[in-house]
Amino acid sequence: METHKPLTETSPDREFPKQLDLAQVCIYRSSILSAGVFLFLPFFNLLHPSPWQR
Repeated sequence: METHKPLTETSPDREFPKQLDLAQVCIYRSSILSAGVFLFLPFFNLLHPSPWQR
């Protein structure tokens, strides 16, 4: 019977460069931030309508 490695050890498919991981986190964070700003714009528009909407 083969003994399986514990999950705490890094498997070969999980060993990628730290920069790639950091870049993916930055991309995810910026996309979530842009989606949040896009969803918040109508509320901001209701609170501060432009002159031609008054």
